[in-house]
Amino acid sequence: MIHIIPLDFMGQGTAFITPVDPALHDKVVDFCKRELTEEVNLTHLAKVWVAVEMDAEKPKEIEVRGVMGYVLVPDVPLMRATTEDALRAMAERYNAFLADSGALGKFTFIHVARGERPEQRCAGWNKVLHEWNAKLADRVAVKVR
Repeated sequence: MIHIIPLDFMGQGTAFITPVDPALHDKVVDFCKRELTEEVNLTHLAKVWVAVEMDAEKPKEIEVRGVMGYVLVPDVPLMRATTEDALRAMAERYNAFLADSGALGKFTFIHVARGERPEQRCAGWNKVLHEWNAKLADRVAVKVR
């Protein structure tokens, strides 16, 4: 049977972050090394849940079958400008706001509608995104139900 359990850490927000359940943490780290292409630092996630399979007769012996972690990421669903200079100025102001808010090195999402016609796009949108070192995000939108 699959159970979902949290992977919690003591000392969240301090320099000393210790997993509450070190054995589970080690199994999750092994799972991530085996199943993911990129290295993951679990302490960088706001919350982590683990899907484990347990034997009813041996509850201490578990198999990790999945891991899910989340972060809160600023998202810009609206950004429209008629000149490249206006777009760049807004992008720089937003970046400065995030930096001032302690988000240096973190990510943000900028909505770019796939269905827009070229004339509907912001002037210089691709150039400004390139200057910002934007990368496509492997994401899908899911409405919470």
